[in-house]
Amino acid sequence: MFHVGRRIIMSKQRYDGDQTREDILIAAGKLFREQGFQKTSIQSIVLELNGLSKGAIYHHFPSKEAILDELMRHFMPSEALIESIRSDKELSGLEKIQTLFLNAMFHVDVQKFLPFSPNFTKEPLLSLKYVKLTQDVFIPEIAAFIKEGNEDGSLDVPNPDLIAEVILFLLTTWYNATLFSNSLDNFYQKLETSQYVLKQIGVDVIDSRVLSKIKEGIEAMTHEEILEN
Repeated sequence: MFHVGRRIIMSKQRYDGDQTREDILIAAGKLFREQGFQKTSIQSIVLELNGLSKGAIYHHFPSKEAILDELMRHFMPSEALIESIRSDKELSGLEKIQTLFLNAMFHVDVQKFLPFSPNFTKEPLLSLKYVKLTQDVFIPEIAAFIKEGNEDGSLDVPNPDLIAEVILFLLTTWYNATLFSNSLDNFYQKLETSQYVLKQIGVDVIDSRVLSKIKEGIEAMTHEEILEN
């Protein structure tokens, strides 16, 4: 959900099915980040990849827009990961929201792609597209987990669908660099404010345990960036 940047290092190209799709997405994301979506062509993506033809790209993706759509979906937890959270009977409704949130920030599969999001989603139309996608993916899940929490006693809040929208705004849209200015200090201030607001409305998603995990994760990523540089 949050955007926390880190540097991507391209690995040696391996063109074998799923790996090919991933290599195309990463190459395209790198170009979208550096020169913008509109200025990136399929041919420039081809040139970014060693030995892959334009036809091979079209075999996997019918258009540049289709590459963008799948890349954006990779900025958030996969359907398989979300399903694993849904079906985990050991987690309360509140814990499922927290688990979804932490995986949206730090899951290894999300972190492959998330560094591309802060830059090219600064383009207004792409930013709106991304906001709409986050709504489509997260709101139904959060609302369902709130209803589950109301049933299991971990939550007691009205209007789950509307509360889900509030949570999504506080944990995603508010951090969108297109709409609001951001810095690391500002990020932590927003995080603490989000913690306060969510606790006041009865959905303590960012409790002390989650807050500690977020800070530890960001510190680890920052340390890794320093080592890479």
